Amino acid sequence: MILEKIAEALRDDSILDAWCASNLGTLPNILIGIDELNPPDRSEYPLIALSDIETSGEGMGSNMITYTIPVSCGVMCDEITVSDRVKTFRGLILVEEFRLQVAEALLRNVKKIQAITTIDANAMSITAHPLYVSTMAADFKTLK
Repeated sequence: MILEKIAEALRDDSILDAWCASNLGTLPNILIGIDELNPPDRSEYPLIALSDIETSGEGMGSNMITYTIPVSCGVMCDEITVSDRVKTFRGLILVEEFRLQVAEALLRNVKKIQAITTIDANAMSITAHPLYVSTMAADFKTLK
C-alpha cells in the first residue's frame, strides 16, 4: 500500500536521518495512523505521522489515481530564548525546518514510492509547548 511505501522511503532516507540526528538529536519515528485518544508519548518524538488518506480518480478512461495524505511532523522542545524583546519558542522553528526536510525527502524518493509527488505549499502548525506539530498535504499520483 502507498502508506507503507512512503513510510519505508522516509525511514531509509539517509539525508533526512542525518538532518534529524544533527538538529533533533535522534532519528524520527514514523507512524502509519495515529490514535488521537492516546497520543504518542514524549519519548516517541520526533515523529512523522501519516494519517488519513483521500483517494480520487482522474476521470473516465484515466489510468491514474491520486492519494492525498496529511503528513504531520512533530517535535518536543522545551527551549525558549529571549533576546532584545523577542521571545522565541525554538520548537516552532525546529518543527517547520523538520517539515521542510520531510517534504524534500518525499520528493527525493518519488521512484521508491512509485508515484508522482506534489507537496501542498500550505502548511499548518499547532503549538502546545513543548509539543510542536506541522502538517502538510502530500499528493501521490500512481497508476490504478
